[in-house]
Amino acid sequence: MEKLVIHEVIVVEGRDDTTAIHRAVDADTIETNGSAISAMTIEKIRHAKRKTWRDYTNRS
Repeated sequence: MEKLVIHEVIVVEGRDDTTAIHRAVDADTIETNGSAISAMTIEKIRHAKRKTWRDYTNRS
């Protein structure tokens, strides 16, 4: 059975959440590693948002 493909990035808390997502669907994740989100993680989320929006608006 093929997995559903999610084109957006899913933000999760940790590695176990990423594992659960990957078991269910084909999607990229960003792990925050808890509630204290670092500046680097915020920048990864911003980058993913820009990339996803650009890809979404360029779809035929």
